[in-house]
Amino acid sequence: MDKSGFSYSLSLRIFKDEKFFGLGVAQLLENVQKTNSLLRASKNMSMAYTKALTMINRAEKALGYSLLIRKTGGAEGGGSHLTDNAEKLLKLYRQFESNVLSYTDKEFDVFLNKMGELE
Repeated sequence: MDKSGFSYSLSLRIFKDEKFFGLGVAQLLENVQKTNSLLRASKNMSMAYTKALTMINRAEKALGYSLLIRKTGGAEGGGSHLTDNAEKLLKLYRQFESNVLSYTDKEFDVFLNKMGELE
């Protein structure tokens, strides 16, 4: 059996009563790191600012701490920066994701090999 072309998909989401953290929030936080702005981060992701704000607020509520340091507008403009906890959480999530995907890749190879024996 030709095993090329087979793939799998895995989605890692963290729940506390409801989903509050996953790839979308991680990418949003990474975009805030790059742009220093939740508004610009949401625009970079083609996401409504209100949706981005809702995602951040939901995560902050579930976690019990702030993810962003917000500076309101004015003459110099506003902006957002990640808190230390947000940076640590983002790093932990990406490591968790890497570990899970590494394990899953190996298990997928085992699956494909066993599937190939079914011919």
